[in-house]
Amino acid sequence: MSRTGGTDAPRRLCSLQVRAIGFELPGDPTTSKSVEKQAEELTRLAASLLLYQGVLAGKPAQAFLSLLMHLQKGSPLKLLEHYGELYRALAADGKASWQDYLLDQIVRGGESPFAKAASKGEPTTHLLQAVAHDLDVLQQLAVTERTLANWVKDTAYGVSKSWLAAASSLAAPSGADGPTPVLQLQPQQQQGSPSGSRGSPDTSAAQQRAPTWAGQAPAWLLPPLSPEQRGGLMADIAGQWRWSEAAGLLQRYHTAHGHGLVSMHHILTWTGSSLAAQDVLKGAGSLDSLSVGLPRNSALLNRLERVAQELARSTNSARALTSGPPHHWSLGSDPLTRWQLCCALLGLLEAAAAEGKGPAFRAVVVPAGQLGSLAELAWALSLHPRARFLVLLQAGDSLPPAALADLAAMLSGYGGFSWPANATLIAGFAGDAPEPLQPVLCNILKWGPPGEA
Repeated sequence: MSRTGGTDAPRRLCSLQVRAIGFELPGDPTTSKSVEKQAEELTRLAASLLLYQGVLAGKPAQAFLSLLMHLQKGSPLKLLEHYGELYRALAADGKASWQDYLLDQIVRGGESPFAKAASKGEPTTHLLQAVAHDLDVLQQLAVTERTLANWVKDTAYGVSKSWLAAASSLAAPSGADGPTPVLQLQPQQQQGSPSGSRGSPDTSAAQQRAPTWAGQAPAWLLPPLSPEQRGGLMADIAGQWRWSEAAGLLQRYHTAHGHGLVSMHHILTWTGSSLAAQDVLKGAGSLDSLSVGLPRNSALLNRLERVAQELARSTNSARALTSGPPHHWSLGSDPLTRWQLCCALLGLLEAAAAEGKGPAFRAVVVPAGQLGSLAELAWALSLHPRARFLVLLQAGDSLPPAALADLAAMLSGYGGFSWPANATLIAGFAGDAPEPLQPVLCNILKWGPPGEA
């Protein structure tokens, strides 16, 4: 377990062993319990999770659970194999330690009913006790790699010193500084605090981007945290004496940023059955990157700025969407120009959100091969009602006639299944939109204020 120092200086995680008569923690190297007994207790703890069982669903977690099972009654060879699986899975995920993986999964939220409810703005107070229980369980499961490797060494014969040293090397060096906590989800401090005093604002760039609010939660989900801010949130949880003390912090985080991939990424892609990260495109919305083929002062860009303003105005609050369906757009041009326009629109919307003039949009790229699963995409987006999505359907000409009719019915609210109100569609075509879609799509290249040609 660990505890942080005062808030006036950079926080540093310090290891602290707790020993008392009749009180021994699983994974404590000084415990008198056998390795088999400690592994059995950890296995029982893992089975007791109430809301965060999904944290243990990934490959690293499954390898960890298999390792615990073989520490109890497995063969030495299988024990070494499962430790190797855990090591490889953590390295492949870019995690510095098993604890780092657990914290990342906790912040992600995934399939946790608590994270889902908070991201939708639904009541979660009744779940906080279960959240606190699970966080304390996961803290006990966060056994260091050195402890695990020593358990393997003590249980499996013939393990060399070089294996022990290598198997313990994944974790960050002992005593190294963890990520600097930069996330501030508490209400903003009053202005005018003396420089250097407790609660004075951090002037780092990461801190300036950290979300803050007072009182009511935001109407729409805020943008995903930067990697530095996300690391700071994980460090804040790890720095608690008991991880259960971070239950309220997680509640505010999910309420502000959502859960799962939507809470982590600006740009997503649709695989046909689920959303996946597509951050390779992040930064493509910068207007400076569009100097080739789309000058900053071009008529196309000026028109696009009006489209962005219209989107921001019409979606400033959730209530605005209940008065009617949002605008959906068509783009009739060559593929390169269509993509440049979409990237520019993303950049404009991101700038508007940063200035507080509109919601933070997540872009969803729909590949040509997934056009037949738009109904499934609509359902997936509806599960995040407080997120705003910009769905980019570049290959609209590939839609078969039946799919065109279904899409037109969804966008117009007919056909038994309507398109979610929090998602705006931009469909690309070589020319004008097909006739079935013209009543529900507004042409970006021809649109303008009333009375404008």
